[in-house]
Formats: sequence, C-alpha cells, structure tokens
Amino acid sequence: MTGRLLLLGHLLGVVLFYGNLLMAWALYVESRRVSHATLHAQLFRVMNRVDRWLTPVSVGLILTTGLISARALRLSLLSTAWIFWSLIAFGASGLVFVARLVRIQRDLERAALRGAAGEPWASDGFRAATGRWAAWAGMGTALALIPLVLMVLRVGSRRG
Repeated sequence: MTGRLLLLGHLLGVVLFYGNLLMAWALYVESRRVSHATLHAQLFRVMNRVDRWLTPVSVGLILTTGLISARALRLSLLSTAWIFWSLIAFGASGLVFVARLVRIQRDLERAALRGAAGEPWASDGFRAATGRWAAWAGMGTALALIPLVLMVLRVGSRRG
C-alpha cells in the first residue's frame, strides 16, 4: 500500500506541476490578445500567485515521493539513467524558472500595475517583455517535459 500512496503522491505532484505550466501558457496567450494594462496586471498577478503557491508544493511532492520511491525500490539515482537525467533536466528547468522567469513575471505585473494606475504605459515594451518571457518559458517547459518522457518510457532501463 505504501508504494501505491507514493505513486499517488508523485502523480498528484506531476499533475499539479504540468497543469501549472499549461495555465501559465494560457495566461501568456491571453496576455498577447489584450491591450489594457489592468487586464495584463490581473493575468500576471494570477500567474505569480499560482507560481508562489502551487509550484513549490508540486515540486516538493514530485521530488519527495520520487526519491523515497527510488530508495524503496533500491534504484540508484546516479546509475539509473532515466532517474539521473530526469533529475538533471528537472533541476535545469527549475534554474530557468528561478533565474529568469520569476523576475520577468514580477516585472511584467509591476509594469502593468503602474499602467493600470495611470502612469505612462509602454505597451510595445510590455509586448517585448512578454516575448522574452515566452523564450525563457519555452526553454523551461522543454526541459520540464524531458523527465515526463524519460520517466514514462524509462529510457535506458533494462526493465520495462
């Protein structure tokens, strides 16, 4: 039963994590369609709030349940290719998020809030910043998809 609970926790973390990625992309797409600062501020406020609360919970669930499961199954983190490379890609995705995306998202929210408050609104500059967000988010998302593929297919495993 413990193994099934670990799997349930792991899958819950995965669903929350990838759901958050999809939601962020949906908010980004919507931000490209609107031009009013107040709407931009709302979209990026939601994105930042969800990232502040949902991302740590989902990452914590994924890592905790995954590492406990690997230990219980006596799988080496370093010599089991699909685990090792998943951890590398997941960590790299996290670095992109922490090093680039968090700041860009917060800057976008603050800029939109200033525009909503009646301060000068540079929609062209804002659009350029959302383009930078998309480039970094695309890289982070691509890196985050690697563990999904490796874990499901168990790439490099002799066991099916």
